[in-house]
Amino acid sequence: MDLIILLGITILTALLIWRKVDLGLSLLIGSTLVGIFFMDSFTAFFTACRTAVTDAATLQLIALVCLILIMGALMKAGGNLKNIVGSLERLIKDKRVAMSIPPALIGLLPSPGGAMLSAPIVEEAGDHLNLSAEQKTFVNYWFRHLWEYFWPLYPGLIIASAILSVTIPDMMRVQYPLSIGAIISGFIVGLMPIKNFSDSGPPKVRIRQAVLGFAVSLWPIWVILIGLMLLKLPILLILGGIVAAMLFIVKLNWNDRWKLIKKAVSWKIVLLLFAVMIFKQVISDSSAVEAIPVILEQSGISPYIPLAVIPFLIGLLTGVNQAYVGMGFPLLLPLFGGEAVDLKLVMYAYTTGFAGVLLSPVHLCLLLTREYFKASWGGIYRQLIPAVGVTLLAMVILLVI
Repeated sequence: MDLIILLGITILTALLIWRKVDLGLSLLIGSTLVGIFFMDSFTAFFTACRTAVTDAATLQLIALVCLILIMGALMKAGGNLKNIVGSLERLIKDKRVAMSIPPALIGLLPSPGGAMLSAPIVEEAGDHLNLSAEQKTFVNYWFRHLWEYFWPLYPGLIIASAILSVTIPDMMRVQYPLSIGAIISGFIVGLMPIKNFSDSGPPKVRIRQAVLGFAVSLWPIWVILIGLMLLKLPILLILGGIVAAMLFIVKLNWNDRWKLIKKAVSWKIVLLLFAVMIFKQVISDSSAVEAIPVILEQSGISPYIPLAVIPFLIGLLTGVNQAYVGMGFPLLLPLFGGEAVDLKLVMYAYTTGFAGVLLSPVHLCLLLTREYFKASWGGIYRQLIPAVGVTLLAMVILLVI
């Protein structure tokens, strides 16, 4: 009975998000319902909320995501993104690859509806290749989302790290092959069918300039990779240093810099992060999920089924990466191995959840890109479903080796 109530609360919360209720508010409603049904008193519920809000891990999570948003806004304001895309267009002879690079690069910096930043570039390149609206939509949408499986700037990965109490580099090492699988999948489904894609190539002097411009404009990403993977520095320290440096480098007056910061960090993002950690704490303190492994064992149901189905359905209903992580992972925590988290199982749940997000008709990037190119849903899904299938196949291979 407890399991049915818990699943009912999960579905209700997902439906609220699907009906455009704010994600943070929806999670708070779900947390309250868990408190009502699974906690001894409101005092215990409020204690759990206070613990989550004041916890150092929660405050660090919020600081981290806010710094990422500010860094992205500063890179855009400073012209870094424009210079990166321009440099690559001068470097690459294959028009198909050149068309896919801008959304892939913009995908390194998380932003809601970020696929729209690269849509005009893909449109121009796609017109030269005589692509259909559906082909341009797929290329722009798919290559925008290559990195979400492992890139340390994405809130989904950061939130998963906080919920599971595992390090981001550990998750990156397990999940980065999925991005390679997504690149291969995108090339097979989206780029291989394109004909007449060769170009004569630019003069050598322009190539040297383009390489230098690319390397210099991408310096914040280099710093993150070197600091995180080689020097083993805390990501909060790395991002804080990058943002401080960019605030002095960017050619804006201090009033405009302050406006940029305020615009980059919204109260909705902060509410969402607080809500995720409250949901996790309430779930943990109520012991609502402790019976799940026992029930599964008694019923003979493989834990692989809920590890796939719950994240996938939440992702499909909401179209939001943070939703299936923030809602699903606290529920599935006992199935990940408890304190000794099995990162391969995390990869399995993360990938199936993201498959739901990619296929979701309410995913903001998909909605905006489809509307921009005036593409048909049928034509989009004829490419999207096989591409997601190839990525899931890559995940299964990684799971069993």
